[in-house]
Amino acid sequence: MKVEAELVELNQPIIGLTLDVKSTVNYKVTNQKDTQIFPITAIGTGTFSDAAIAIERLRIANEKSIKENIKQFIQKISDHYPR
Repeated sequence: MKVEAELVELNQPIIGLTLDVKSTVNYKVTNQKDTQIFPITAIGTGTFSDAAIAIERLRIANEKSIKENIKQFIQKISDHYPR
């Protein structure tokens, strides 16, 4: 099985105390039988309690969004390709 990931969108706010970042990734899964594309959208939030400096909050929100995106993909692929 081969997995390719394409970052389609990373929607980042410009300002705010709470920063929500939305990531959309298309995961392309290829095996001997077929190819499936799994579009996943996830949101990660960076708050003032995470970091006082806005650029740090944005970095944290980016990381949380991508981590949640990967988590959702793993769940979806587990449901689609049970063992």
